[in-house]
Amino acid sequence: MPEAKKYYEWVDTLPAASDVEINAGAVPIDVGSVTKKYTPATAAGLAAHIADTNDPHNVTAAQVGLGNVNNTSDLNKPISTATQSALDNKLDDTVTINGYAVSGSPSLTAADVGTVAVTTTSPAAGEVLIYNGATFVNGNVPTSAGAGVSYFFTNTASSIGSYEIISKTPDTVAEQVEPVTVTSATSPVYLDHAYITDTAIGVTTLDAGLWSFGMYANCSATNGTNTLTIEVYKRTSGGTETLLFSASTVGSIVDSVTELYPINTVQPAYSCSATDKLVFKIKASTDRASSTTINWIHSGATNYSNIQTPLSIPHNSLLGTQGGDDNEKYHLNLTHYTIATQAATASLDGYLSSTKFAEFDAKQPAGSYITASSTDTLTNKTFTRYLETIAEPAISAGTLTIDCSSNNNFWVAHNANITTLAFSDVPTAGVQYTANLVLTQDATGTRTFPITATTSVYKVMGATIAFNTAANAINTVTLVTKDGGVTWLTYFNKVS
Repeated sequence: MPEAKKYYEWVDTLPAASDVEINAGAVPIDVGSVTKKYTPATAAGLAAHIADTNDPHNVTAAQVGLGNVNNTSDLNKPISTATQSALDNKLDDTVTINGYAVSGSPSLTAADVGTVAVTTTSPAAGEVLIYNGATFVNGNVPTSAGAGVSYFFTNTASSIGSYEIISKTPDTVAEQVEPVTVTSATSPVYLDHAYITDTAIGVTTLDAGLWSFGMYANCSATNGTNTLTIEVYKRTSGGTETLLFSASTVGSIVDSVTELYPINTVQPAYSCSATDKLVFKIKASTDRASSTTINWIHSGATNYSNIQTPLSIPHNSLLGTQGGDDNEKYHLNLTHYTIATQAATASLDGYLSSTKFAEFDAKQPAGSYITASSTDTLTNKTFTRYLETIAEPAISAGTLTIDCSSNNNFWVAHNANITTLAFSDVPTAGVQYTANLVLTQDATGTRTFPITATTSVYKVMGATIAFNTAANAINTVTLVTKDGGVTWLTYFNKVS
């Protein structure tokens, strides 16, 4: 049978022994100059050994990989060198600035932070302070449609020789390469074309701010200092050009591959005329003695050289800009604004007042009324009240002319004998037309109306009715025709 496992415990060195007894058999073991004795461990001894927390084997921190660990409390633990350096750069919260503790929440006054001197005249209503690049001045902030006007170089010729158009609309044609060959001796050399805006500036001041020129270019040389410079002019309607400023690319153009070479410059405001246009001229320079070709590229969809300006778009320049629908117009010029903000009269365009709107709103909708030129037929309509116009024709050389074009009622001052009754613009046959005549004798009286002398007019009630010719007497005559005035039926009425 296999021998049962036994447990042994370590005992002190035997003073003079040269062997070790194992179990009770005293089996000799040669361990050199040191002789130990092992005796079987009892269960109680093993339990006591396990429960011993006093490190009976004297194990060190280094033996278990903790040689860099210090046995200190949390409050006494040191911080790293990096942490200490960061703390050393912090401002002590006990420091005060102008008498205010940093750790507090002070309310600073202008005296605490100093003042900026601004010298300006009294501003007009609506003006604000605007920095013109040198100082603050009074000015108006124009209503703008965006951060600034953008211009794109095009290949379109202008009305000026060798000048091409620079437009607010991108040029969608193929890329255009503008080469210029230059040496240090010939620098600078201008490109073949200058560029002019397609419309006038429209303002009297070019706004101060950032001008950004996105210049796409490449170069035949891989060394030296090769640059592009852009000059900005204002040009009057008479052709006079004035240089405003110039700016150059930063760094050297030394790559045969086309790249973007931006130019950024902050400029003050410039005065101009609203009819002026902007002109841009580009020139190339190099410090190389040998010929160097710089290619400047514009147009197309990739290398589209362009200009971003601080110029705002005045509100009046947006005249007619559409809203969400084709019928919506959101932007008015001064003339339209005047119309839109004044009450309408018989001789003045304008908006409807509340009274007039109520009157207009009460009108019948389109299609349910008759205009002067309307030929519509009313069927089964009820009139609660209507008004009729009148005409007051004069007797001329014994003739009374009844104009049937726009009236049915004629009031006549009977101050002379009527020998002829004439009609004009009688409606065509097939419809009935009625003319109502009211004739008032003058103070003299005796004025005649010889209706029987008009062969085309027939009396209905016979010739026995006497026409009243007394002074200031009133007679009425009703004339009816249905054949375009060929024949008339008459009705007489002696009023007084």
